Amino acid sequence: MHYSNSEFPWIHIETFDFDRGVPQTVVGALLVDLRDADFNDPTEQGNLKGRDGKDPDVVSHVMASRMTFTKLNQIAGQATALLDFNAASNFVLRILVGDHGDRPRAVVVGDALTEIFKGRGIPAEVEHHHLVPQEDRPVTQTGTADQAVMDDATREAVRAFYRLHQATAAAVADPFHSGAQETLSNAAHEANAAMGEAGLLNRPPHEVIALVRQEFPHYDPTGGLGCQKGDAR
Repeated sequence: MHYSNSEFPWIHIETFDFDRGVPQTVVGALLVDLRDADFNDPTEQGNLKGRDGKDPDVVSHVMASRMTFTKLNQIAGQATALLDFNAASNFVLRILVGDHGDRPRAVVVGDALTEIFKGRGIPAEVEHHHLVPQEDRPVTQTGTADQAVMDDATREAVRAFYRLHQATAAAVADPFHSGAQETLSNAAHEANAAMGEAGLLNRPPHEVIALVRQEFPHYDPTGGLGCQKGDAR
């Protein structure tokens, strides 16, 4: 499969705490839910409490979990399959790794996946939400007090983006429906072209989401991800 020639990462990984909300995203992201996953939990070890997922002892504890590398390879395989689909439109694949509490396991898993992808020649980057207490902030709040005035190209791009959102949701709900994948592929190409024409492809996700919500106030950027569980079990 031919991937994007862009110098930017093809995979963007984000770690987060479900208690603080799922990060802003479009549908089609891969959710890894560690809340009930069989990974050693450092928060249950007295000498590891209060340490974050960058601490060497925490990393060793999590990586010593039973079947760790099997599970990481399974997640990496799912991500690679999605990346193959996204490559046709040069879309960056987003992987959301969520846990609860102090979420050190999510940080460890996010960093490990990043290294796995890089080792396979796939450019990847990782972002840790709320890594330290002073950085705590809600990650599900979007929008701006002053709504931007959209020109015709931007409005059409926003509408194409929303049609892609709807097509993706329909394909996920009924993946075996006749024509679902073709509709999704067409919507992806249309959205990619329209967003490129409007200069939105490299805009931060929260800015794009704010624009979509101007046209579609009830747009849910999480695509219901917060309701899903068990992806990493």
